[in-house]
Amino acid sequence: MKRPFSIRIKLMAIVMVTTCIALILAGGALALFEIDYHHRTLVKKIGTTADILAGNLTASLIFEKADSAEKALLPLDSHTEIVSACLYDVDGNLFARYQRAGNPGPCPPRPDPEINEVRGDRLVVHRPIEVSAEGTAILRLEASLHELKRRIRLFGLVLLVVLTGSALVALILSSGLQRLVSRPILDLAGTAQQISQSYDYSLRAPRRTEDEIGIAVDAFNQMVDRIGAAVSERRRAEEQLRALNATLEERVAERTAAVEEKASELKRSNDELERFASVASHDLQEPLRAVASYTQLIKERIDTTADKEMEVYLGHVLTGASRMRALISDLLNYARVGRGALARRLCDSSEVLDDSLTYLGAMIKDSGATVTRGPLPTVSADRGQLG
Repeated sequence: MKRPFSIRIKLMAIVMVTTCIALILAGGALALFEIDYHHRTLVKKIGTTADILAGNLTASLIFEKADSAEKALLPLDSHTEIVSACLYDVDGNLFARYQRAGNPGPCPPRPDPEINEVRGDRLVVHRPIEVSAEGTAILRLEASLHELKRRIRLFGLVLLVVLTGSALVALILSSGLQRLVSRPILDLAGTAQQISQSYDYSLRAPRRTEDEIGIAVDAFNQMVDRIGAAVSERRRAEEQLRALNATLEERVAERTAAVEEKASELKRSNDELERFASVASHDLQEPLRAVASYTQLIKERIDTTADKEMEVYLGHVLTGASRMRALISDLLNYARVGRGALARRLCDSSEVLDDSLTYLGAMIKDSGATVTRGPLPTVSADRGQLG
Protein backbone atom coordinates (compact mmCIF):
# COMPACT_ATOMS: atom_id res chain seq x y z
CA MET A 1 0.00 0.00 0.00
CA LYS A 2 1.35 3.38 -1.02
CA ARG A 3 2.15 5.53 1.98
CA PRO A 4 0.29 8.87 1.87
CA PHE A 5 2.29 12.08 2.07
CA SER A 6 1.94 14.32 5.09
CA ILE A 7 0.18 17.65 4.69
CA ARG A 8 3.47 19.29 5.63
CA ILE A 9 5.18 17.75 2.60
CA LYS A 10 2.20 18.60 0.39
CA LEU A 11 2.28 22.26 1.42
CA MET A 12 6.02 22.45 0.81
CA ALA A 13 5.56 20.77 -2.57
CA ILE A 14 2.84 23.26 -3.54
CA VAL A 15 4.99 26.22 -2.54
CA MET A 16 8.08 24.83 -4.29
CA VAL A 17 6.27 23.91 -7.51
CA THR A 18 4.57 27.31 -7.64
CA THR A 19 7.82 29.15 -6.88
CA CYS A 20 9.89 27.15 -9.37
CA ILE A 21 7.34 27.62 -12.16
CA ALA A 22 7.21 31.36 -11.45
CA LEU A 23 11.03 31.57 -11.40
CA ILE A 24 11.36 29.57 -14.61
CA LEU A 25 8.80 31.75 -16.38
CA ALA A 26 10.46 34.94 -15.13
CA GLY A 27 13.94 33.64 -16.01
CA GLY A 28 12.78 32.53 -19.44
CA ALA A 29 11.26 35.94 -20.10
CA LEU A 30 14.47 37.65 -18.97
CA ALA A 31 16.55 35.33 -21.13
CA LEU A 32 14.44 36.04 -24.22
CA PHE A 33 14.61 39.76 -23.51
CA GLU A 34 18.38 39.59 -23.01
CA ILE A 35 18.95 37.65 -26.23
CA ASP A 36 16.73 40.00 -28.22
CA TYR A 37 18.36 43.05 -26.66
CA HIS A 38 21.93 41.95 -27.41
CA HIS A 39 20.97 40.85 -30.90
CA ARG A 40 19.34 44.18 -31.72
CA THR A 41 22.27 46.02 -30.13
CA LEU A 42 24.76 44.08 -32.26
CA VAL A 43 22.71 44.64 -35.43
CA LYS A 44 22.46 48.35 -34.66
CA LYS A 45 26.17 48.58 -33.92
CA ILE A 46 27.15 46.79 -37.13
CA GLY A 47 24.63 48.88 -39.10
CA THR A 48 26.08 52.10 -37.69
CA THR A 49 29.60 50.97 -38.57
CA ALA A 50 28.41 50.08 -42.09
CA ASP A 51 26.83 53.53 -42.51
CA ILE A 52 30.04 55.27 -41.41
CA LEU A 53 32.17 53.13 -43.75
CA ALA A 54 29.74 53.75 -46.63
CA GLY A 55 30.31 57.50 -46.29
CA ASN A 56 34.08 57.08 -46.15
CA LEU A 57 34.20 54.76 -49.19
CA THR A 58 32.16 56.91 -51.54
CA ALA A 59 35.14 58.95 -52.77
CA SER A 60 37.29 55.84 -53.32
CA LEU A 61 34.53 54.31 -55.47
CA ILE A 62 34.03 57.48 -57.47
CA PHE A 63 37.74 57.81 -58.22
CA GLU A 64 38.16 54.02 -58.45
CA LYS A 65 40.99 53.90 -55.89
CA ALA A 66 40.94 50.39 -54.44
CA ASP A 67 44.02 51.03 -52.23
CA SER A 68 42.28 54.00 -50.63
CA ALA A 69 39.17 51.86 -50.05
CA GLU A 70 41.18 49.07 -48.34
CA LYS A 71 42.87 51.64 -46.10
CA ALA A 72 39.43 52.97 -45.19
CA LEU A 73 38.50 49.44 -44.12
CA LEU A 74 41.52 48.97 -41.81
CA PRO A 75 39.84 50.70 -38.79
CA LEU A 76 37.62 47.60 -38.58
CA ASP A 77 40.44 46.01 -36.55
CA SER A 78 39.08 47.88 -33.52
CA HIS A 79 35.67 46.22 -33.98
CA THR A 80 36.47 42.76 -32.68
CA GLU A 81 33.09 41.32 -33.65
CA ILE A 82 33.57 42.15 -37.41
CA VAL A 83 35.50 39.37 -39.17
CA SER A 84 35.30 40.51 -42.82
CA ALA A 85 34.18 43.34 -45.11
CA CYS A 86 33.58 43.16 -48.88
CA LEU A 87 33.07 46.21 -51.13
CA TYR A 88 31.44 45.74 -54.55
CA ASP A 89 31.43 48.41 -57.28
CA VAL A 90 28.46 49.46 -59.35
CA ASP A 91 29.08 46.53 -61.76
CA GLY A 92 28.97 44.00 -58.95
CA ASN A 93 32.69 43.27 -59.03
CA LEU A 94 34.75 42.94 -55.82
CA PHE A 95 36.42 46.31 -55.38
CA ALA A 96 38.09 46.04 -51.94
CA ARG A 97 38.03 43.69 -48.95
CA TYR A 98 39.00 43.35 -45.29
CA GLN A 99 39.75 40.03 -43.63
CA ARG A 100 40.50 39.66 -39.90
CA ALA A 101 43.49 37.49 -39.14
CA GLY A 102 42.52 33.94 -38.27
CA ASN A 103 39.16 34.19 -40.05
CA PRO A 104 39.92 33.62 -43.75
CA GLY A 105 37.06 33.30 -46.16
CA PRO A 106 36.23 34.42 -49.72
CA CYS A 107 33.78 37.14 -50.51
CA PRO A 108 30.60 35.75 -52.09
CA PRO A 109 29.19 37.01 -55.42
CA ARG A 110 27.36 40.33 -55.52
CA PRO A 111 24.72 40.09 -52.72
CA ASP A 112 21.25 41.58 -52.49
CA PRO A 113 21.58 44.93 -50.70
CA GLU A 114 18.13 44.55 -49.14
CA ILE A 115 18.93 41.38 -47.17
CA ASN A 116 20.41 41.30 -43.65
CA GLU A 117 20.59 37.78 -42.24
CA VAL A 118 22.16 35.37 -39.75
CA ARG A 119 24.11 32.47 -41.25
CA GLY A 120 25.24 29.93 -38.71
CA ASP A 121 27.28 31.84 -36.13
CA ARG A 122 27.67 34.94 -38.38
CA LEU A 123 25.62 38.10 -38.87
CA VAL A 124 25.67 39.56 -42.39
CA VAL A 125 24.75 43.26 -42.99
CA HIS A 126 24.51 44.93 -46.41
CA ARG A 127 24.63 48.68 -47.11
CA PRO A 128 24.09 50.26 -50.53
CA ILE A 129 26.43 53.15 -51.49
CA GLU A 130 25.20 55.71 -54.02
CA VAL A 131 28.12 56.32 -56.37
CA SER A 132 26.40 57.98 -59.33
CA ALA A 133 23.10 58.15 -61.01
CA GLU A 134 24.10 55.14 -63.07
CA GLY A 135 24.61 52.61 -60.29
CA THR A 136 24.97 51.64 -56.61
CA ALA A 137 27.89 49.97 -54.86
CA ILE A 138 27.37 47.52 -51.96
CA LEU A 139 29.26 47.16 -48.69
CA ARG A 140 28.96 43.75 -47.06
CA LEU A 141 29.98 43.35 -43.38
CA GLU A 142 30.14 39.97 -41.67
CA ALA A 143 30.25 39.86 -37.84
CA SER A 144 30.83 36.91 -35.50
CA LEU A 145 28.13 35.94 -32.99
CA HIS A 146 30.58 34.29 -30.59
CA GLU A 147 30.53 37.27 -28.25
CA LEU A 148 26.74 37.32 -28.28
CA LYS A 149 26.60 33.59 -27.51
CA ARG A 150 29.19 34.03 -24.77
CA ARG A 151 27.07 36.73 -23.19
CA ILE A 152 23.99 34.52 -23.50
CA ARG A 153 25.81 31.57 -21.85
CA LEU A 154 27.04 33.84 -19.07
CA PHE A 155 23.56 35.22 -18.60
CA GLY A 156 22.15 31.68 -18.56
CA LEU A 157 24.69 30.60 -15.92
CA VAL A 158 23.92 33.62 -13.76
CA LEU A 159 20.20 33.00 -14.24
CA LEU A 160 20.62 29.34 -13.24
CA VAL A 161 22.52 30.33 -10.11
CA VAL A 162 19.86 32.89 -9.24
CA LEU A 163 17.03 30.38 -9.85
CA THR A 164 18.79 27.71 -7.77
CA GLY A 165 19.45 30.13 -4.94
CA SER A 166 15.88 31.40 -5.08
CA ALA A 167 14.57 27.83 -5.00
CA LEU A 168 16.70 27.04 -1.93
CA VAL A 169 15.52 30.20 -0.20
CA ALA A 170 11.93 29.29 -1.09
CA LEU A 171 12.49 25.78 0.30
CA ILE A 172 13.86 27.15 3.57
CA LEU A 173 11.07 29.71 3.89
CA SER A 174 8.35 27.23 2.97
CA SER A 175 9.74 24.72 5.46
CA GLY A 176 9.28 27.26 8.22
CA LEU A 177 6.17 29.09 7.05
CA GLN A 178 4.18 25.94 6.20
CA ARG A 179 4.03 25.21 9.94
CA LEU A 180 1.61 28.11 10.29
CA VAL A 181 -0.87 25.96 8.33
CA SER A 182 0.30 22.40 8.85
CA ARG A 183 0.93 22.46 12.61
CA PRO A 184 -2.71 23.20 13.64
CA ILE A 185 -3.93 20.60 11.13
CA LEU A 186 -1.39 18.01 12.35
CA ASP A 187 -2.37 18.73 15.96
CA LEU A 188 -6.02 18.26 15.02
CA ALA A 189 -5.29 15.01 13.18
CA GLY A 190 -3.16 13.70 16.05
CA THR A 191 -5.86 14.46 18.61
CA ALA A 192 -8.51 12.78 16.45
CA GLN A 193 -6.30 9.69 16.09
CA GLN A 194 -5.67 9.49 19.85
CA ILE A 195 -9.40 9.76 20.58
CA SER A 196 -10.25 7.05 18.02
CA GLN A 197 -7.64 4.70 19.50
CA SER A 198 -8.11 5.30 23.24
CA TYR A 199 -11.78 6.44 23.29
CA ASP A 200 -10.67 9.19 25.68
CA TYR A 201 -13.12 12.01 24.98
CA SER A 202 -11.43 14.33 27.48
CA LEU A 203 -8.68 15.12 24.93
CA ARG A 204 -8.89 18.44 23.08
CA ALA A 205 -7.04 19.85 20.07
CA PRO A 206 -5.10 23.07 20.88
CA ARG A 207 -6.20 26.20 19.03
CA ARG A 208 -3.17 28.02 17.62
CA THR A 209 -4.71 30.37 15.04
CA GLU A 210 -7.72 32.66 14.73
CA ASP A 211 -8.45 31.84 11.09
CA GLU A 212 -10.63 29.15 9.47
CA ILE A 213 -8.42 26.40 10.92
CA GLY A 214 -8.99 27.79 14.41
CA ILE A 215 -12.74 27.76 13.74
CA ALA A 216 -12.46 24.14 12.57
CA VAL A 217 -10.55 23.23 15.76
CA ASP A 218 -13.25 24.83 17.93
CA ALA A 219 -15.96 22.95 16.00
CA PHE A 220 -14.03 19.70 16.45
CA ASN A 221 -13.65 20.26 20.21
CA GLN A 222 -17.36 21.05 20.52
CA MET A 223 -18.19 17.88 18.61
CA VAL A 224 -15.95 15.87 20.94
CA ASP A 225 -17.72 17.49 23.92
CA ARG A 226 -21.10 16.38 22.58
CA ILE A 227 -19.83 12.90 21.78
CA GLY A 228 -18.24 12.59 25.23
CA ALA A 229 -21.48 13.72 26.88
CA ALA A 230 -23.46 11.23 24.80
CA VAL A 231 -21.03 8.43 25.65
CA SER A 232 -21.16 9.29 29.36
CA GLU A 233 -24.95 9.33 29.25
CA ARG A 234 -24.98 5.99 27.47
CA ARG A 235 -22.59 4.52 30.02
CA ARG A 236 -24.79 5.78 32.88
CA ALA A 237 -27.83 4.29 31.15
CA GLU A 238 -25.99 1.00 30.70
CA GLU A 239 -24.99 0.99 34.36
CA GLN A 240 -28.57 1.71 35.39
CA LEU A 241 -29.79 -1.01 33.06
CA ARG A 242 -27.28 -3.49 34.50
CA ALA A 243 -28.34 -2.55 38.04
CA LEU A 244 -32.00 -2.91 37.06
CA ASN A 245 -31.28 -6.27 35.44
CA ALA A 246 -29.45 -7.43 38.56
CA THR A 247 -32.38 -6.31 40.73
CA LEU A 248 -34.83 -7.96 38.35
CA GLU A 249 -32.81 -11.17 38.37
CA GLU A 250 -32.82 -11.13 42.15
CA ARG A 251 -36.58 -10.61 42.20
CA VAL A 252 -37.12 -13.33 39.62
CA ALA A 253 -34.92 -15.66 41.64
CA GLU A 254 -36.89 -14.83 44.79
CA ARG A 255 -40.22 -15.31 43.00
CA THR A 256 -38.98 -18.54 41.44
CA ALA A 257 -37.84 -19.82 44.82
CA ALA A 258 -41.21 -18.84 46.33
CA VAL A 259 -43.09 -20.55 43.50
CA GLU A 260 -40.96 -23.63 43.84
CA GLU A 261 -41.56 -23.62 47.59
CA LYS A 262 -45.32 -23.25 47.04
CA ALA A 263 -45.24 -26.03 44.45
CA SER A 264 -43.32 -28.23 46.85
CA GLU A 265 -45.81 -27.50 49.62
CA LEU A 266 -48.71 -28.16 47.23
CA LYS A 267 -47.16 -31.43 46.12
CA ARG A 268 -46.60 -32.41 49.73
CA SER A 269 -50.20 -31.47 50.56
CA ASN A 270 -51.47 -33.45 47.56
CA ASP A 271 -49.42 -36.45 48.61
CA GLU A 272 -50.78 -36.20 52.15
CA LEU A 273 -54.30 -35.80 50.78
CA GLU A 274 -53.86 -38.81 48.57
CA ARG A 275 -52.54 -40.88 51.45
CA PHE A 276 -55.40 -39.70 53.64
CA ALA A 277 -57.95 -40.49 50.93
CA SER A 278 -56.41 -43.92 50.42
CA VAL A 279 -56.42 -44.66 54.14
CA ALA A 280 -59.89 -43.19 54.59
CA SER A 281 -61.29 -45.18 51.68
CA HIS A 282 -59.90 -48.39 53.09
CA ASP A 283 -61.12 -47.54 56.60
CA LEU A 284 -64.60 -46.64 55.31
CA GLN A 285 -64.87 -49.64 52.99
CA GLU A 286 -64.17 -52.11 55.77
CA PRO A 287 -67.38 -51.34 57.81
CA LEU A 288 -69.39 -51.17 54.60
CA ARG A 289 -68.01 -54.52 53.51
CA ALA A 290 -69.02 -56.00 56.90
CA VAL A 291 -72.50 -54.43 56.70
CA ALA A 292 -72.94 -55.75 53.15
CA SER A 293 -71.75 -59.25 54.14
CA TYR A 294 -73.99 -59.57 57.21
CA THR A 295 -76.95 -58.12 55.33
CA GLN A 296 -76.44 -60.71 52.60
CA LEU A 297 -76.31 -63.49 55.23
CA ILE A 298 -79.51 -62.22 56.85
CA LYS A 299 -81.22 -62.09 53.46
CA GLU A 300 -80.19 -65.65 52.68
CA ARG A 301 -81.51 -67.00 56.01
CA ILE A 302 -84.85 -65.32 55.73
CA ASP A 303 -87.48 -67.82 54.78
CA THR A 304 -89.08 -67.28 51.43
CA THR A 305 -92.40 -66.95 53.10
CA ALA A 306 -91.14 -64.21 55.31
CA ASP A 307 -92.28 -60.67 55.09
CA LYS A 308 -91.68 -59.28 51.65
CA GLU A 309 -91.25 -55.81 53.09
CA MET A 310 -88.27 -56.98 55.15
CA GLU A 311 -86.69 -58.34 51.97
CA VAL A 312 -87.14 -55.00 50.28
CA TYR A 313 -85.49 -53.21 53.20
CA LEU A 314 -82.56 -55.60 53.07
CA GLY A 315 -82.25 -54.94 49.32
CA HIS A 316 -82.09 -51.22 49.97
CA VAL A 317 -79.36 -51.81 52.54
CA LEU A 318 -77.30 -53.84 50.08
CA THR A 319 -77.81 -51.30 47.31
CA GLY A 320 -76.80 -48.42 49.58
CA ALA A 321 -73.68 -50.26 50.73
CA SER A 322 -72.67 -50.90 47.10
CA ARG A 323 -73.28 -47.31 46.18
CA MET A 324 -71.36 -46.12 49.23
CA ARG A 325 -68.42 -48.31 48.21
CA ALA A 326 -68.51 -46.89 44.66
CA LEU A 327 -68.69 -43.35 46.02
CA ILE A 328 -65.66 -43.91 48.22
CA SER A 329 -63.78 -45.38 45.24
CA ASP A 330 -64.68 -42.34 43.12
CA LEU A 331 -63.50 -40.06 45.93
CA LEU A 332 -60.15 -41.86 45.93
CA ASN A 333 -59.90 -41.49 42.16
CA TYR A 334 -60.75 -37.79 42.42
CA ALA A 335 -57.92 -37.31 44.91
CA ARG A 336 -55.57 -38.85 42.38
CA VAL A 337 -56.52 -36.48 39.54
CA GLY A 338 -53.41 -35.24 37.74
CA ARG A 339 -51.31 -38.28 38.68
CA GLY A 340 -52.63 -40.49 35.95
CA ALA A 341 -54.62 -40.36 32.76
CA LEU A 342 -58.43 -40.16 33.02
CA ALA A 343 -60.44 -43.17 31.84
CA ARG A 344 -62.25 -41.28 29.10
CA ARG A 345 -65.12 -43.01 27.27
CA LEU A 346 -68.56 -42.17 25.94
CA CYS A 347 -70.95 -41.66 28.81
CA ASP A 348 -74.68 -41.07 28.79
CA SER A 349 -75.16 -37.96 30.91
CA SER A 350 -78.72 -39.01 31.76
CA GLU A 351 -77.51 -42.29 33.33
CA VAL A 352 -74.80 -40.47 35.32
CA LEU A 353 -77.43 -38.02 36.57
CA ASP A 354 -79.76 -40.92 37.52
CA ASP A 355 -76.99 -42.51 39.58
CA SER A 356 -76.22 -39.20 41.29
CA LEU A 357 -79.91 -38.61 42.11
CA THR A 358 -80.12 -42.13 43.55
CA TYR A 359 -77.13 -41.40 45.82
CA LEU A 360 -78.84 -38.18 46.93
CA GLY A 361 -82.36 -39.68 47.20
CA ALA A 362 -82.61 -39.50 50.99
CA MET A 363 -81.31 -35.90 51.07
CA ILE A 364 -83.74 -34.85 48.35
CA LYS A 365 -86.63 -36.51 50.17
CA ASP A 366 -85.72 -34.97 53.55
CA SER A 367 -85.30 -31.49 52.10
CA GLY A 368 -88.48 -31.70 50.02
CA ALA A 369 -86.59 -30.59 46.92
CA THR A 370 -87.85 -31.13 43.37
CA VAL A 371 -85.30 -31.94 40.66
CA THR A 372 -86.21 -31.07 37.06
CA ARG A 373 -84.23 -32.20 34.04
CA GLY A 374 -84.21 -32.04 30.29
CA PRO A 375 -82.59 -34.19 27.64
CA LEU A 376 -78.82 -34.61 28.25
CA PRO A 377 -76.11 -35.46 25.66
CA THR A 378 -73.64 -38.31 25.46
CA VAL A 379 -70.14 -37.00 26.19
CA SER A 380 -66.56 -38.29 26.28
CA ALA A 381 -65.48 -38.21 29.95
CA ASP A 382 -64.36 -40.14 32.96
CA ARG A 383 -67.70 -41.45 34.30
CA GLY A 384 -66.69 -41.33 37.96
CA GLN A 385 -65.27 -37.78 37.74
CA LEU A 386 -68.34 -36.57 35.81
CA GLY A 387 -70.61 -38.05 38.53
